[in-house]
Amino acid sequence: MPLTFQFYEDSNLTNPVGTLSFTFESDGSTGAIDTVVYFGSTDGTKTLQALSNPGVDPIQVSVSDSAPGSGQEATAVKLATTQAGLDTATPGAALSLGASISGGVANAVAIWIRVEPTTLAVGTSNELTLTTNDVQEV
Repeated sequence: MPLTFQFYEDSNLTNPVGTLSFTFESDGSTGAIDTVVYFGSTDGTKTLQALSNPGVDPIQVSVSDSAPGSGQEATAVKLATTQAGLDTATPGAALSLGASISGGVANAVAIWIRVEPTTLAVGTSNELTLTTNDVQEV
């Protein structure tokens, strides 16, 4: 059965996120780009936990790169639960969301994303996606 928890563009959990898309200028003038997505489930009866040790091990969010060597690399992406947290986040590191997340729109978790351009190629980078460790709903 598919999970009801997923990544969304909005806090009302209505528009699922596919790939992350960032557009950069070749002269480097774009600089870092910050955006926010939300992780949650519209089903308030569900709780998400890590499969490895449910209710104890953390749920981890990381960035996957479907085309390493093209566009921006996953190692150029910082994740945090607040925009201010991006300043001290480690590029390429997974983000821990705690041992469990309750379902329901009110419990959606904001995930801030900062992409620091590692290449000065002009264009749109859309090969990056957000993933979690192995999880289960209870």
